[in-house]
Amino acid sequence: MDTDHREMTRIAEMIHRQLRTHAAARLGQVVAAVQNLLGNLAQLGHLSRLLTICADREWNTAAGNVCDRIRQKLSELSYYSSHVEQTLQGGGRRGFSARDIMADLRQVEEEFDGFRYDRGQKALSVIVGPVQLEDVYLGEFEIRLLLASMGQAGRSSASYRVVAMDPNPAGCNEAVSHPHLSDERLCEGEASAPIRAALAEGRICDFFQVVNAVLTTYNAASPYVSLRDWNGRPCHDCGETMSESNSSTCTSCDNDVCDGCISFCRNCDESTCQECLECCSACGEKMCPSCKVECPECGEKLCRNCLEESKCSCLDESQPQPDEENDHDPVQSTPTPGGGADGEAAGGQTARTGGQEVPPARVEAA
Repeated sequence: MDTDHREMTRIAEMIHRQLRTHAAARLGQVVAAVQNLLGNLAQLGHLSRLLTICADREWNTAAGNVCDRIRQKLSELSYYSSHVEQTLQGGGRRGFSARDIMADLRQVEEEFDGFRYDRGQKALSVIVGPVQLEDVYLGEFEIRLLLASMGQAGRSSASYRVVAMDPNPAGCNEAVSHPHLSDERLCEGEASAPIRAALAEGRICDFFQVVNAVLTTYNAASPYVSLRDWNGRPCHDCGETMSESNSSTCTSCDNDVCDGCISFCRNCDESTCQECLECCSACGEKMCPSCKVECPECGEKLCRNCLEESKCSCLDESQPQPDEENDHDPVQSTPTPGGGADGEAAGGQTARTGGQEVPPARVEAA
C-alpha cells in the first residue's frame, strides 16, 4: 500500500534513532573489549620482566613456572582479540541518515508487495512469493522486521520473523514451513553477515532483498527438512522420515512404520511392527497379538500352533517319570516249612535283621 509522506517520515526518524542508540552501545562494547585486551597485554609485559630476572639469576624452576603463566596468558589474549574483532563488526560503520532511510523505505514499497507498518508492534512487513522450490509449493511468506530490535550487534535473528501466509509445512514437522525456516526463524547460513550489516546500517531494502533470496533458494546441505522428504511423515518406531512408497501400516496398532521397521507374524503373515511382535516361548518365532495365547497350565505366552500341538515346556515337565526304585524286584517272603505264608513255624518265628532271615534259635541267643 502507499504510505503518506508524514507516516514515512516518522518511520524513518524512529529507525534512525534506534540505529544511533544501538551504534552507541556497540561502540561502548568495543571500548570495553579493547580495555580487556590492553589489560592482558600489560600482564604479559610483567611476566616478560619476571622471566628476564629468572634467566639472569638462573632460577630455572621459577622460570618454568613463569613460562607456564605466559602460555596461559597467550591463550587468553587470543580470546580477547577475537572478542574485539567480533564487537567491531558493524560497530564502526556509518549508518544511513534519516533522509537516506526514508528513500530506502520508498524503494521497499516499490519492489515488494504488501508493504505495511504495524504501529502496535512497531514492525515493517512485506510479502514475498509465492515460493516454489523444485516441485514443492511453499506459498507466500511475510517478512516482519521488528524495529525495536533491529541494529543490535550479533542478534539479527531476533530482529525479524518470517511467517508463512498459506503454510504447506513438512509432513514430519509442522513447525517447518520452509526447508530453511523453523518456528518463524530463518536459518541464514552464509547470508548471516549481510543481514546483520544491513540492519546495523539501516539498509532496510537490502535486508528484505537478502532474506527474500534465502527464501527463494534451496541449499540441500543444510535444510531443516529436505525437499525430497517434504511430503513424508515420521516412522512410529524409529522416527525417521518416510515417503508413501516406503511405508506400511501395522495391522495390530494401525501405526505407520518404514520398511526397515515393519515385519510380519510367522503364524498369520500379517504386516506387524516390531513393537507389536512377541516371541513364542516354545518355538521362538515372532507372533502378533491376534496369534498370541496363554498356556492354560502355566500362563506362558505361546503362538496358537504351539498350543494346539502341546509344545509348552510345562507339558513336558508334567509327564510321569520312571521310578528308579521300581527297577528292583520287591523282596518276597519265603515260606518256612511247616509254616504258613506269613513265615510262621510251629517252633517259632523267622526274624529279619538288616534284610536277612535269622533262625529263631539265633534270635533267642542274641
